[in-house]
Amino acid sequence: MSLRLTWVQPEDLVGHELRQAAEDGRDASAVAHRWRAAGGTPAPPAAGASPRPAPPRLRTLALRLLDELDALPAPFAGREPTGLPAIGAACPDWPGPRPRDVPGRAGHGTDDRTRDMPGRGTDDPPETGPGRGTDDPPETGPGRGRDGPPEQRLHAAWLGRAAGCLLGKPVEKLPLHAIRALARATGNWPLSTWFTARGVPPGLLAAHPWNRRSAPTSLAENIDGMPEDDDLDYPLLNLLLLQRYGRGFGTADVARLWLDELPAGRTFTAERVAYRNLLQGVEPPETATRHNPFREWIGAAIRADVHGWTHPGDPAAAAEQAHRDAVLTHTANGVYGAMFVAAALAVAAGGAADVHTCLREGLRVVPPRSRLAAAVRHGIATAAAHDDFNTVVDRLHSAYGAYHWVHAVPNAALLAAALTHADGDFTGSICRAVSGGWDTDSNGATAGSLAGLLAGSPGRLPERWTAPSRTVSPPPSAGSTVSASTRSPASRTPTPPAPPTPPEPPARPARPARPTRPTRPTRPIGRIRTHDRHRRARRPQHGPRRPCPGGGGPSRRDRDGRQPRTAPRAAGARGDGTGTHPGQHSPSSAAASPPARRVAPGPGTTRPAGSRGHRTHRGSPTPPTPPRSRRTSHDPQETRKEPPCTTPTPPVPSPARPSRPARPSRPVRPPRAGRSPGCASSTWPPCSPGRSRRRCSATSAPM
Repeated sequence: MSLRLTWVQPEDLVGHELRQAAEDGRDASAVAHRWRAAGGTPAPPAAGASPRPAPPRLRTLALRLLDELDALPAPFAGREPTGLPAIGAACPDWPGPRPRDVPGRAGHGTDDRTRDMPGRGTDDPPETGPGRGTDDPPETGPGRGRDGPPEQRLHAAWLGRAAGCLLGKPVEKLPLHAIRALARATGNWPLSTWFTARGVPPGLLAAHPWNRRSAPTSLAENIDGMPEDDDLDYPLLNLLLLQRYGRGFGTADVARLWLDELPAGRTFTAERVAYRNLLQGVEPPETATRHNPFREWIGAAIRADVHGWTHPGDPAAAAEQAHRDAVLTHTANGVYGAMFVAAALAVAAGGAADVHTCLREGLRVVPPRSRLAAAVRHGIATAAAHDDFNTVVDRLHSAYGAYHWVHAVPNAALLAAALTHADGDFTGSICRAVSGGWDTDSNGATAGSLAGLLAGSPGRLPERWTAPSRTVSPPPSAGSTVSASTRSPASRTPTPPAPPTPPEPPARPARPARPTRPTRPTRPIGRIRTHDRHRRARRPQHGPRRPCPGGGGPSRRDRDGRQPRTAPRAAGARGDGTGTHPGQHSPSSAAASPPARRVAPGPGTTRPAGSRGHRTHRGSPTPPTPPRSRRTSHDPQETRKEPPCTTPTPPVPSPARPSRPARPSRPVRPPRAGRSPGCASSTWPPCSPGRSRRRCSATSAPM
């Protein structure tokens, strides 16, 4: 299965370029003859690609013919220029800059040329008659849109653009007679609300199916929020353009932004061709002319809203900004369509004009001899001359039916006619723009944008148009005059209650300050060290240490300021129970008994509370060890009565600590040669001569 990428296949572009050449006065008869003789087909009438790809020979010929068509001279180039200086020179009534002393009122004055233009002026009374109004209460009135703050006007413009686009989506690409038949089948003609498939005969739906991409999301029974659409993608993209590059952006900046943020699959017609040219290394503005037969279509006009919104009351600045955006993809009338829309929206955003003034000011930035200017004037004049809008549409299709349904010229004429005939009414503006056919969703979006600005606030738009989109109103910023009472019902969303604040936990009472521990009197410094082959004994954290009766100074641990041991070791804890400290050496005991292994404490011996025990001999049972405890009092008068070193310490009742598993017994180490004469301990291996000044690990037991 082959992939048919729309709007870029060379064999399809040739047919579109031949049609464009006929519209702009170029003689392409020789190229058309060669194309038909080779078996080439005309352009697809509605779709973006023919159903089957061309053979390689025909595709190669198509590329060569496109180059020849691009080189043909354009006879209308003098009266339809593309460069901004030439456009300004061709517009004798180009609007001036906005006056600084009157914000939002620029370009509103009229002269003889604009006052005599066909169409109702600002002083004309509104006309009535069949199809002239709607059943809705008027969203406009005296001073309509003039009392709303700018934030409210822009919000209404965004909601209006979404509503008009959504209304036109299901009938996009359908011919005019099909749109009328589908609406009449459900009693919705003249068009006044959403399209629906309920009640439409199956045969009519089979003959004129809805737009396959839009029907699941844009019919009345299917609408659930505003679906994605390029008519809303580009305003968001242009907001990002202004944030990133500012109002002084260039056309190359637009190209950079597209390559960074715009997927190629979300572009169509001229935008897709320009995107392809960018990827092939073509630089703007040549991206708008190389193999681009869509360069005068409506694509640039649907990107122009933000340029008008951001220049309220300054149509000239809005048109210049829209020009820098449009020339990336379009030329001549395609660029004029964008400039016309931007200028008209800028006047409406100023909040001090009606729809007829907006259209006149929009025409001031379009070369008056161009085809688009002539079409806009024709649309305004036709709408002013006929009360029945169906008659207006029929006359426009008769005059511009030879153009493609996405071309800028016929769609600009229909947009101007719909806005003029509705006289600023929101429902009438979007319904007339959609019911006229051609590019229904784009015309509906632009008409809704301008009519929303004229309404002035979302609350003045009918709820049936804003509610289905479920658009949430942004919270007002600091200093903004937007209030919740002026928002539309669709934009009001109930604010969920704030979760209850959990009560703060009660403050923990402060601990009483510990009394200062009394300073222990200074003791003579000894030179007793611990044998480095054995682990240093662990000592408790609290309690003064009582020296052994046998004498001896404090250990190095005591001298360094570390915590002393709380209580002495029980007799026999590391020896044979005779009361001799296993760590002290005596000449009389060296020959009397051979070195023996350490044994576990007897059943009557235990460690004092708060002390950490020593490791027991492997293979010996381990008695229950009470947990460590802290003394809660440091009263100097509270002294611990310790028993003599030879008396076992009575057990302290406390919860038993789980005993450690018994370790396998270790073989008795035989005495080594070279002992120092007379090691006093009979339960510990005698010390070597080189370590005679050191003692064994149990330094706390009394002698």
